Amino acid sequence: MNQAIIRQFPQAVQEFGVCFSAIQEERERADYDPLAQFFRTDALQRIQEAKEALSRFESECIDDKSRRTFAVWVLLDQRA
Repeated sequence: MNQAIIRQFPQAVQEFGVCFSAIQEERERADYDPLAQFFRTDALQRIQEAKEALSRFESECIDDKSRRTFAVWVLLDQRA
């Protein structure tokens, strides 16, 4: 995740973006690394972190423009 770009968003969006990116990396590792090992406690911790980040993202007064810009950036960044 490009830190220079993510810093331009409100704090709750930044936190959600970092969490989203970390979970995405773990999912890709699970899909493509046959030697990767995962533990239930770690997975549950990641799920809790994601829930908390999403809750903050949803509860903050983030303007629609920031939400849309972030969504487009994530989609385009993932395809690059």
